[in-house]
Amino acid sequence: MYLGVGMSTRFDYDRLDIHKAYASVRALTRERREVWAKVLSRQLDGVDVRRIVDLGCGVGRFSPLLREVFRAAVAGVDRSERMLAAARAIPEAETISWIRASAEALPLAEGKVDLIFLFLVYHHLPDPLAALRECARVLTDNGAVFIVNSTVEILDSLRWLPFFPSARQIDVARLPTREEVTHTAQEVGLTLVQQGTVVDPIAPNLTAYAEHVASRTFSTLQLVSDEEFARGAKEFRENPTKARSCVSLRSTAHPRCHRGSVASESATTAIVAERSRRAGKSQYCMASESP
Repeated sequence: MYLGVGMSTRFDYDRLDIHKAYASVRALTRERREVWAKVLSRQLDGVDVRRIVDLGCGVGRFSPLLREVFRAAVAGVDRSERMLAAARAIPEAETISWIRASAEALPLAEGKVDLIFLFLVYHHLPDPLAALRECARVLTDNGAVFIVNSTVEILDSLRWLPFFPSARQIDVARLPTREEVTHTAQEVGLTLVQQGTVVDPIAPNLTAYAEHVASRTFSTLQLVSDEEFARGAKEFRENPTKARSCVSLRSTAHPRCHRGSVASESATTAIVAERSRRAGKSQYCMASESP
């Protein structure tokens, strides 16, 4: 369903039934779990993690993984009731605390959270500055914020983007640049520790990747017209190898495949953010992937 009039850049997860497809189509495969478990362990090595907030948890696909990697208490927070309903239905639901709230007004006490994890959430935030200020407020002395999000810099590496002409304009309007995220974080007292790229394996081949795109579980594709989506999905399915040539001509992010899998081309990793009240410092780390 086309949600926009003109150029819409906001997507409401409670307006449609996308949560039903999202839970299955965008579930973490074993390979993806291994990739993100290693990334989290490596980037947050040395941070004492006992209490985690999975901010913008959606259907809860990362909440159990966070609990497993850090053996910590996890709270999944999301403003969408439909996404949380799907999260409460996952097998591990009873091991996670689920909270409906916005990132700009967390119902949490000051200085009680060791790690705040945001996966493909930043570009959905109505007020990123207020949200990161809330993150800084609830962090413990040496707490960390880990942001994974697409940024404008990686758009040319998205294999599916050329099939949907208006999608680029939509994402240019709503995605932040790396510099903008860094500046916003610094405004609330967070200091950049590391920024890089994560290659996230999405599908075993381009044909499977085309089917993944055709599920329309990317919020960007919910914002293009139904006609444009149908046209682009059909062309991608019929000629998925065209995606490879598009990338080679347009990519500046050097997309790669992981163990023979088609990876998300928009994977900028790392904002690991750490806060230390005693030292007067805060740090964060950022990563990015498909919106």
